[in-house]
Amino acid sequence: MNLSTDIFKTQGQNCVGGVPRGAESFVLAQAFIQFERDLLYIAQSDREMDAVRLGLAFFAPGAEVVLLPAWDCLPYDRASPNVSVLASRVVALSKLSEPGDRPRILLTTVNAALQKLPPRAVMRNARYTVQSGVPLSHDSLIHFLSENGYRRAATAMEAGEFAVRGSIIDIMPSGAPGGIRLDTFGDMLESIRSFDPVSQRSAPESIAGIALTPASEVILNAATIEHFREGYRTAFGAAHGDPLYEAVSQGRAAAGMEHWLPLFYDRPETLFDYLPHAALLLDAQAEMAVAERLELTQEYYSARKSNEKARRYAEAPYHALPPDALYLTTEQWKELLESRNTMTLSPFVADNGVTLDYHPCPDFAARKLTGEVLFADLKTYVTGQRAHARGTIIACYSQGSRERIAAMLHEHGLHPLRIESFAQAKEIGGKTVGLAVLTLERGFEADGLALISEQDLFGERVIRAAPKRKKSEHFLAEAANFVPSELVVHREHGIGRFEGLITLDVNDAQHDCLKILYEGDDKLFIPVENIDLISRYGSEEEGAKLDKLGSASWQARKARLKERITMMAGELLGIAAARAVSEAVPLAAPAGHYEEFCARFPFAETEDQARAIEDVLADIASGRPTDRLVCGDVGFGKTEVAMRAAFVAASSHNERGKIQAAIVCPTTLLCRQHYRTFSERFRDLPFNLRQISRLTSPKEHKKNAGRVGGWQRGHRHRHACAAGQKHRFQEPWPAHHRRGAAFRRRAEGKTQKPQGRYPRADAFGHADPTHPATGALGLARTQHHRHAAGGQARRAHVRHAV
Repeated sequence: MNLSTDIFKTQGQNCVGGVPRGAESFVLAQAFIQFERDLLYIAQSDREMDAVRLGLAFFAPGAEVVLLPAWDCLPYDRASPNVSVLASRVVALSKLSEPGDRPRILLTTVNAALQKLPPRAVMRNARYTVQSGVPLSHDSLIHFLSENGYRRAATAMEAGEFAVRGSIIDIMPSGAPGGIRLDTFGDMLESIRSFDPVSQRSAPESIAGIALTPASEVILNAATIEHFREGYRTAFGAAHGDPLYEAVSQGRAAAGMEHWLPLFYDRPETLFDYLPHAALLLDAQAEMAVAERLELTQEYYSARKSNEKARRYAEAPYHALPPDALYLTTEQWKELLESRNTMTLSPFVADNGVTLDYHPCPDFAARKLTGEVLFADLKTYVTGQRAHARGTIIACYSQGSRERIAAMLHEHGLHPLRIESFAQAKEIGGKTVGLAVLTLERGFEADGLALISEQDLFGERVIRAAPKRKKSEHFLAEAANFVPSELVVHREHGIGRFEGLITLDVNDAQHDCLKILYEGDDKLFIPVENIDLISRYGSEEEGAKLDKLGSASWQARKARLKERITMMAGELLGIAAARAVSEAVPLAAPAGHYEEFCARFPFAETEDQARAIEDVLADIASGRPTDRLVCGDVGFGKTEVAMRAAFVAASSHNERGKIQAAIVCPTTLLCRQHYRTFSERFRDLPFNLRQISRLTSPKEHKKNAGRVGGWQRGHRHRHACAAGQKHRFQEPWPAHHRRGAAFRRRAEGKTQKPQGRYPRADAFGHADPTHPATGALGLARTQHHRHAAGGQARRAHVRHAV
């Protein structure tokens, strides 16, 4: 990179031009490696900050990157920022309050940079270190946690919570992915272990020690409370009925008290005080964002003052501090920029500073290229980059999209190399194409590098971070979060009411137990280690009757239910046996075309969604009739599963020729909605799409209905009523149906005839968890596999059509 040393030594504002959108993280990484000094990058918003963070992980994996997000609440709000946001901020400020042993990169936003912060000395001293095998005072630790923003709870599950259960203290520290469990014996700390906040299970490995940091930027000790009281009375006069003043005076945290942060400290500082010698780099839109933010805070302040004078509301008073007490002013902001080594990254030519020889990557998607033409153009581009000694890298959104693009490139004569870091990218030179997992909106051309984003190739996408894989043991029963007075079911004793978690002394030893109340005021105490015996009631509690301990009613109900389940199982086994001997034509899409169709999906597949797609495609390729139910909440990607199965089906052949795909919808509205969605995804592809519903004219309806059995290559959208006798389909065909009472009623009366008419039909359905789905057409297997297409799996009631 052609950045001169002088620009990093010049005080005042300079410009680094020729930095296209998407190249900020690359420039930042190269500057950090070249000059080895602290860098402070101020992004326009949280989205841009997160994009730079992901880019730095690829371009400079060894750099220490500190993130300081902005509050996620409005100025002068009554609510506090989210506890996770506060935790991230406190961790960052604690790190920055101590001098680092090596240079660091701090990423933040305009909103966070303008805000006043606690003094460095406060954050530096607000620490509490615990070590295994060292005496620990319970009272001292609990006092620290209470003063520094931690909330006491029955079970520590969220950041900033702690729980005391006898000799065990659970803490959810700021910024930690899990909790820590302190196991004491008397005044001695015997062990420190991490634990999972969902399952509440401890890890087997011990931790030598840990330094606890605050959970809030407002620390409530005697000095800060007195400072707040004095500052409040000076600014607003005597307190009359203000719950904020009363709560803080009593040492209790109040909602939204962070908006009065300057009253708690002698001299609040700014982010620039935390990094006094760092070079400052600004987003191209940062100056505009500063003006908008300061204007917004002034508007909110004026609104608060107007409401206060008009006394329009009967709610608690809100005495707002002036904006210059909470935020930097325009003049202060400009003075800070002039007093530092400041550089603004701009995509245009710099008037004062340097201009880099960087350029945006060609937008292949804007040319509306598809198939062979797209990849021929890409091959030409890669060849041209070799002439300029640039290696070409394609930034893929996820591991799945990288594998898909790799298959597409192989299909079109390009042989890519998978790379994990920028160091590997340098090795490929101009020999081939590199594929990296890197969330990047737009690509760019730089020194020795041509980076193409997936969006450059296939069009607009929604960028989102890939979800972290969760282990199966995390999905335990919901027992770790029971609410007092809710109904629960004990495996052996039946329905009772949970009364809370209590500690019992048994044989001079304390045991934590769940207290459950049964009929006749009978009580059952269950040790927490047997919590797996308890589950939620799971239905409406109105009209539910508590069981009586020791009675036979619960066991009798269980026996009757087991008998019914046994009968159902016998019937289902018979159906499964009959279907097991049936055969179906294996369906598989031509190589290359399926990957191109998947590349049109404008989102990154979630783990559960990708697994559901794999299982559905494996079903229809197995040579056995398919029967699968996919469950997931609204907007979690179930329709995409159906689209891919429909594409594979409509691209396949059997002995009669091409195969049809039918989409069965419960309502006219959903039929129209799906028709539009499918039309957009299947645009410019050699498929015929038609809909049959009450919205089509009689002429169109008759014309389309007549073609149902005759399309050579068809993809059909139909309303549920099209399952009647008027429309005949070539077989086999996959039926994809949605939820709805109307469809359920129709299906119950019409399952026998379609079942006999299409004995080899493949069928799979999907359902929203709050709307029971009915398997109606061509059910081939008796078991329904459940997936959560992007979220946690939920119940779906399935009615088998036999």
